[in-house]
Amino acid sequence: HHHKRNTNARQFVVKTPQYVNMLPELLREYPDAQIVWTHRTPSEVVVSYLSLATKLAGIVSDDVDPKRIAQAHLQVLNAGLAKALRDRRTLEKKGLGKSFCDVQFTQLCKDPMAVVRGIYRHFDKKLSPEAERQMETYLKNNKRFKHGKPLVDLEGTFGVTERDMKLNAFVDYTKAFVMQKQQQQPTSPGALGDEGESAVKG
Repeated sequence: HHHKRNTNARQFVVKTPQYVNMLPELLREYPDAQIVWTHRTPSEVVVSYLSLATKLAGIVSDDVDPKRIAQAHLQVLNAGLAKALRDRRTLEKKGLGKSFCDVQFTQLCKDPMAVVRGIYRHFDKKLSPEAERQMETYLKNNKRFKHGKPLVDLEGTFGVTERDMKLNAFVDYTKAFVMQKQQQQPTSPGALGDEGESAVKG
């Protein structure tokens, strides 16, 4: 069961990358949801995902083979991304493009507050001075790689090669959201046009 609609309630925010695989269902259940989709190169996403999957596997097993885990998950990730791209295109054609705000991960790391302001503008929301101060304080006290930078090699650790990263959905996604938009702030709807890590606010 989800929260009953309450116009006086605080906004509900959830960071759940898995929602990228259920966009139609999400917007059907929450038609006023506002989706911030953060884009990275697929290789960065894959190494992060596989690192987490390997750590989780280590909780329940003493026999963890990162390369075997990669083989099991790579096609699943590609298929999931292909579905997300199809769903996104379909939702945009239905006039729901405004529900999405696309953010480049490189820009988020470079100037997070500029990206935050862009997100608020995209969704026609007011960012209060107090909220902005709190965000800036958090960023000051929680630098990226505060606990060290992970040293993981995609091919050496997981056996994933450059050829593996040329699966169709990875290539299509890179063309649609990464290659031409690395220098942009949050983008307007219609990012996929005719070519074909999300947070959700509801």
